[in-house]
Amino acid sequence: MLHFKVKEFRSRTGAEIVLLLNRHGQPAFWPHVFVTSEYVVAGLAANTQVQVLRSVGMAHMWAASEFRDLDKELVDGSILSADDISRLSGFLALNARSQLLRFEENGSAKHSKKTLVKLGVFDRIQEIWRRKKSNHQALKK
Repeated sequence: MLHFKVKEFRSRTGAEIVLLLNRHGQPAFWPHVFVTSEYVVAGLAANTQVQVLRSVGMAHMWAASEFRDLDKELVDGSILSADDISRLSGFLALNARSQLLRFEENGSAKHSKKTLVKLGVFDRIQEIWRRKKSNHQALKK
């Protein structure tokens, strides 16, 4: 299970709505406020909102891998350090699979399985490895 999911749907009025959901399927409040105030009000397409929310979701995943609460830090007015920005930009430059693999590599040494399960990443990592293993076995046949 991924740490986040971007969900698109249409309201009864026909308006396209895009939400960032956490690993429990609950909407993330502050990212939704941001997208609404900056993108929905400006009339930008739902695809733009999806891209922004995916990036925000990945930033939250990075923060969780660092045991940080990004929402709390931003609401409190904390500013990311130059080192934080460098690590975050490196993480965001990776594709989703590479992000999960990097998280596993970094996490396996310093995070317990219980922490990985709590962050919602462990199930997704196991799924990727199972798929990789079954694909490898299928290629052998």
